Amino acid sequence: MGTGVKWFNLNIQEYCKELLDNQGLRLRAIGVIKYPVYFIQATIRKYVDDDTYSLDYQILKIIDYFGVTDEKSINLILGVMEGVVRWRIDILEGSGYLMVSNDKIELTEDGAELVRKPDQRIEITVTDNFYVDGYTLKPLASEFYQKHKKYGAIHTFIKHGDFDFEPDILHTPPGDTIIENIMSVPVDKRSAYSIPGGLIELIDFDPVRVIHPLGVVYASNDNGEITKRLIDCCDSCPTDDFLAEQKDLLQDRIDNLFIQPIKKIIKSKDDIEQDKEIIKFGSSWDFQKSSENNVIFNIGKHNLKAIISNHINIEIIEAEDIQISDVSIKWKIDKKYFKNNIENKQLLIGYLSRERHYIFQHEFTGIWLVFIEFIPNDQFVKDLLKLLSIIENDKPNWNELINDFGLNYLRELLISIGKYFDLEGLDSYLFLSSFSAGKYIKPRFRSEKQS
Repeated sequence: MGTGVKWFNLNIQEYCKELLDNQGLRLRAIGVIKYPVYFIQATIRKYVDDDTYSLDYQILKIIDYFGVTDEKSINLILGVMEGVVRWRIDILEGSGYLMVSNDKIELTEDGAELVRKPDQRIEITVTDNFYVDGYTLKPLASEFYQKHKKYGAIHTFIKHGDFDFEPDILHTPPGDTIIENIMSVPVDKRSAYSIPGGLIELIDFDPVRVIHPLGVVYASNDNGEITKRLIDCCDSCPTDDFLAEQKDLLQDRIDNLFIQPIKKIIKSKDDIEQDKEIIKFGSSWDFQKSSENNVIFNIGKHNLKAIISNHINIEIIEAEDIQISDVSIKWKIDKKYFKNNIENKQLLIGYLSRERHYIFQHEFTGIWLVFIEFIPNDQFVKDLLKLLSIIENDKPNWNELINDFGLNYLRELLISIGKYFDLEGLDSYLFLSSFSAGKYIKPRFRSEKQS
């Protein structure tokens, strides 16, 4: 559990590819629902698990054989780590099977009865933790408990009291229903909810309010048909297999969700500077209108331009270059973006090459990321991308490139994309070609308009 940290670990590029290749969907945005959960710290009585039962039973048998013994002798006989034996002795003592006094260990009556009568099972009282749905009060699937071998817990839980604890759904008051729901899970299905198979009784529990972020996928196909669905984004590979109950509960509200602008006030740190207002992408979760359920975006161009300017360090030259529809945001790029000496030209080229870029926000805002498509809007930019693909994937054949683009136009394209090393290569090629032909052409390191 933690606060102010990254909530999602989704591999975005892989997920985009999976959606497009397998479902014909283009990912437009991912939102967030801060779902209510209870972290339950419980005292339970259970039969010991099979692996520990074997060790516990061997400990009891050794003590029964010797009458009275000590921990060191048990360690020597069993050949296990000292800390493991101490751990099991403490539990067996707490469960009433052993008496420990001055490092001497002996069986109680219950311990002797367990060892000497066949078909007896060891019952112990221990603490255990559970995750319970904060709305339905039902136990959550075992996937919520998963851990990465290297990085620890996969799922993010934000505790009550953390600054980013703000559930989108109010927690249902906890009560005995939690105990009833845990105990009612059939024994053969308990492992699916990380409930001990040998659970006998849940004696008492202490519930802690937490939230777990769930992702909301906004996607559309090439016909403009919209898909909105709940997924888990905490792991690198998204899934919704274990979210069946949450999907049934939330799908009607998810169908009506859309992305809208929200205003945030950044307080100044002193009396000299004024408070600053910024605009971000926000969710309509608290302001839903059923008439808007067929859209992904409900944002005016003025607000959209302000959001983009806060996140992408490329100047929007004309407002008409940005186009927004119900399902997508597009930024049309033409020659003026490469002739106006804009900053971060290479960044823009990268966006055009990938055809899209996404704006990140912290998951706490309700919208994690929004995709913007970068569209080449004239022949110059299309030729620029064509040339870039050629020279980055193969050694330039200058003769073919001159035939394809024309010499002056080729120079202009190279200068526009900042390929000055390749421009020198072109000049060297021209010099050597002219020298071989008995002519001499002075290399020109400047842009010329296409004649």
